[in-house]
Amino acid sequence: MSVPICVLDTNVLIANPTAIVRFKANNLFIPSIVVEELSDIEKKSTGKAKENTRRALQYILKIITGKTPEEIEKGISISLLSKTVFNKFTPAEEPSGFIFFQTRPVGTVPTIFSKETNDNEILAVAIALKEKGKEVSIVTNDKSVQIKASLQGIPFESFEKEAPAQKKERRKRPRNHTSRRYHSRWGNH
Repeated sequence: MSVPICVLDTNVLIANPTAIVRFKANNLFIPSIVVEELSDIEKKSTGKAKENTRRALQYILKIITGKTPEEIEKGISISLLSKTVFNKFTPAEEPSGFIFFQTRPVGTVPTIFSKETNDNEILAVAIALKEKGKEVSIVTNDKSVQIKASLQGIPFESFEKEAPAQKKERRKRPRNHTSRRYHSRWGNH
């Protein structure tokens, strides 16, 4: 089985700019629209959102600076980033995956959704990766993206201050935040 790919939504990086290195054994994929959204939000927001957005953009710039387009295309070691860009992790907790940036057009928005939203472009990236046989999920706090992902059969996870995998390790009772199970007032489906 391949290493899972987590497609990051913009709100994850706004919540925690260091989210890039918080996923221990996953590969991360940052769609190009996320960088555009971060740039727009940095210009329009104030306070903590502006600060976190600026930090996220600074981290992304540090990550790709000095890398060739070919190196970026192949993926950048998150473990290497944790040592060089973030200088934070001990060997016991080092992440082992890779970060990928969208460098070319990928996928199209399903026709049942409006083509004019950034969220739908992020969803299209996840669908395209899934269609290529990758194990993919979307990491987002946006309920509408979670709903749309579920409708397309893409698992999702929420992210607050730490990666979903880290939260699961600390939980005494497992909770499911994926599209594989949901509840309604009429019972489980």
